[in-house]
Amino acid sequence: MNTSALFQKGLPHFIAIIAFVAVSIFLYSPIIFEGKTMDQNDINQGVGAASEIIEFRKLTGEEALWTNAMFSGMPAYLISLNWSGGWLLQTTQKTFTLFLPRPVGENFLAFVSFYILLLSFGVRPYLAIGGAFAFGLSTFFIVSIQAGHMWKIRAMAYMPLVVAGVRLVFSKRYLAGFILTSLALALELNANHLQITYYLFLLLVFYGIAELVSDAKEKQLHSFGKKVAVLALAGFLAVGTNLGRLWTTYEYGKYSIRGKSELLNTPSDSKEGLDPEYVFRWSSGMWESMTLLVPHVYGGASGVYHGKNSDMGEALKRQNVDRSQINQYERAYLGYWGDQPGTAGPAYAGAVVCFLFVLAFFFVDNKSKYWMVGIIVFSIMLSWGKNFPAFNNLMFDLFPMYNKFRAVTMVIILALMVIPLMGFTGLEKFIAAGWSNETQKKLLIATGISAGAALLVLFFTNPPPIEGAPNWLTDAVEADRKGIIQSDVYRTLFYIVLAFGTLFFLFERQKYR
Repeated sequence: MNTSALFQKGLPHFIAIIAFVAVSIFLYSPIIFEGKTMDQNDINQGVGAASEIIEFRKLTGEEALWTNAMFSGMPAYLISLNWSGGWLLQTTQKTFTLFLPRPVGENFLAFVSFYILLLSFGVRPYLAIGGAFAFGLSTFFIVSIQAGHMWKIRAMAYMPLVVAGVRLVFSKRYLAGFILTSLALALELNANHLQITYYLFLLLVFYGIAELVSDAKEKQLHSFGKKVAVLALAGFLAVGTNLGRLWTTYEYGKYSIRGKSELLNTPSDSKEGLDPEYVFRWSSGMWESMTLLVPHVYGGASGVYHGKNSDMGEALKRQNVDRSQINQYERAYLGYWGDQPGTAGPAYAGAVVCFLFVLAFFFVDNKSKYWMVGIIVFSIMLSWGKNFPAFNNLMFDLFPMYNKFRAVTMVIILALMVIPLMGFTGLEKFIAAGWSNETQKKLLIATGISAGAALLVLFFTNPPPIEGAPNWLTDAVEADRKGIIQSDVYRTLFYIVLAFGTLFFLFERQKYR
């Protein structure tokens, strides 16, 4: 390959990296240009928890294995411990993030990781850039960064990279797939958020079953066995790289609330794992899953309201309530009103992304469609937790290690990853199919389904009333909540129509050319 051809081939990827860096820096410009830091609650707590360990390390040059700064004392290896050989993974991690400061580097990492995933599924680079932004800018990432859940964010950012490696192996690109899977999974495990990694393996099970069925139909089970062997070796290397961290976590887990209780009052106390009430405390409402398309179905973040001239405010003003108290009432009743005890924001995939996901139904091959839709539905059902007991109690009782993790709403990250994956894969197929009466028909149907889903939210969402409040206040709050939902649905419809119009215009212009 000559220099010119190599340049042409590499140019889109170079543009992608520049775009990811530029957007990451723009998002966090005060950190880059003004030297500011984000006020992240979990980071602040982590600094306090690790201060004794870090001070000991500075004074002695040795690693402390115990700290008195947490609870009544606990092992230090879950808080701050420099593992021997860990410098290699840390250097690789920093290289992947271009040595950008936290959390700028983590957002950049999410962009690059998903970009590579889309490339592995055959999506052209310029479309893959858009898909990367759809994943990295989803609200789940943003609110997690705000809270300071940095290990979770890193684990989520590496998920697409692991799937990309597995994709390469299943596509019989064994060497590239083996290298990428080994490296990505090692970094995923090094992020040390086992709940996210657990959810990643659930996704890979769905993907693996789809590949198994496909190879079985083609009488290629020996080929599937070879692929699994390559992935198993990659997994062995990744686990071996993180064995010290994983083993100590497993060892300590026996003595934490995830292990057996030493105080046995009933036979059920002898079981390992968390209590179901604790596991399912954060459970999404069934209708709340519509926030993937319309974000403010149940408001936004708990205790946050930026609206003006609310009906509630006017009603309270007529009762001679002062402005500061009105603000408190608005934040309490117009921030979030869903089933969860509280939330930093909705799990929003994006109106355009959801539209592309619906469009993809008509263009993505059945094998990909089945496992992608399957894991999306599965993750949504898991996120319902206690609100869907028939399914989730069964998962809690029977599924290995499922009772070790709390806040099941976190599993929605699988939907937030696979919806844009299928959407942009479908967009690639849609473009490749060309502009015909058939593709126009499918585009119109996808638009109708997407818009219809948004209208369902408008017509069938009934905000819950305030219990024990006078009618004048209840009516005002209900009017405000319906107004929030209505404006959000209209905004969603606008984006869907805009996406439809853009695709229609581009293809029509290409036809007349």
